[in-house]
Amino acid sequence: MRQIVLIVGVENQEALETAAWYLKRGDAVYAGVTNGDEALKERLEETYPGLHVNQLDLGTEEPAALAEQIMQAEKKLDVLVLQAGGRAEHDGEIGCENGKYHDYDDMLRVLDYNINGMRQVIEQSIPLLRLGEKKRIAVITESSSSVGWTRETDAFAYRMSLAAIHMMEKIYFNRLRPEGFTFRCYAAEGKGGISGAEYIEQRLCYDEKEPYIHSDENRLVMRNRYLQEIPW
Repeated sequence: MRQIVLIVGVENQEALETAAWYLKRGDAVYAGVTNGDEALKERLEETYPGLHVNQLDLGTEEPAALAEQIMQAEKKLDVLVLQAGGRAEHDGEIGCENGKYHDYDDMLRVLDYNINGMRQVIEQSIPLLRLGEKKRIAVITESSSSVGWTRETDAFAYRMSLAAIHMMEKIYFNRLRPEGFTFRCYAAEGKGGISGAEYIEQRLCYDEKEPYIHSDENRLVMRNRYLQEIPW
């Protein structure tokens, strides 16, 4: 079945690879560039013929315009994939070369852009997803957003925004799961294993007798390339 897929954050490698995977499979793929790189849109369109690339300044009217574009062209959306990549320029470990000071205003801007920007995209996409068959929302993230796993000591605003996006996805899970929506949370770092697109498309364990304990499809689970569950 040909799917309609929207992938936001294709300036990030994993999101771009996910877009390419769906495109190669024959799906209609819409891609959003969120880092303001004007030249990237042209490069992606040349490299990936058929990819619908859009500049997407989060917090503006552009996400709503893209949702309207998809509605007019496709009448639905099957899969929404999000990867936040905004980072503050001066947000490093204290005592290191890039961490002698922090630009707290910029850190707050990154938090707002990543978190509220992704929420805006989700809200604009929900009506389209309700018209689709799969109704799937996926987040590409990193294990560094996990309180229990992370060993990273820089890019605090970026990592905190990822943790907040997980919590937001959980709220949407609770709200939309009764409507038949499905969710994926994929930690992308490392090599080998299963790709983000493969995990997003994978059917997860579902057991009616164990609806909350052993059924990945009935709870929000973060897994990495090797399908290890990462506590968050």
